[in-house]
Amino acid sequence: MTRNEKFVRADGYYISKIKNPSEYLKELAILENWRAISCIDNPSEHLQLLAINKTSYAIRFIKNPTIKAMEAALQQNGDALGFIQNPPDHIIEIAIRNSGFAISCLDNPSEKFKKLAVIQNGWAIRHIRNPSDEILKLAANSLGPILDGHINRWYYLSLNPHISYVRLSDPLVVFPQ
Repeated sequence: MTRNEKFVRADGYYISKIKNPSEYLKELAILENWRAISCIDNPSEHLQLLAINKTSYAIRFIKNPTIKAMEAALQQNGDALGFIQNPPDHIIEIAIRNSGFAISCLDNPSEKFKKLAVIQNGWAIRHIRNPSDEILKLAANSLGPILDGHINRWYYLSLNPHISYVRLSDPLVVFPQ
């Protein structure tokens, strides 16, 4: 066991003090502490996946994650979408299919992603600004078993802070602020 190997096994962050570490030492560092990925310049896809297999939040510390690494992180936890800059549409779809709440990580989601989110989890409606009637109906259908078909004005007011009033005669018609 080399001196560097001994230090890396004791503290994964030690990898940052080694000039040109081998792939083996980088792997050891990540196995000891997944956050050591942040100390590695241009980690290989293998190293990225190694860190992500420890926790999906490792994606946060990878500067330019590969598509495979993004997919692996989002399949574990859709909410990790918030740590990925400019994700392609298919990556967003993986995140939302895994967790409807991932919609909250998007500034201006398309209607397609809004639908996916409320179908996956009706409570995701809370994170959608100005939902269309169709999105509201999908959310209500998704939450139907919970609500037992009784959707009232107070439910929608607490459900979505962007809705100011719901007509009681037809609870699916809303008047945005």
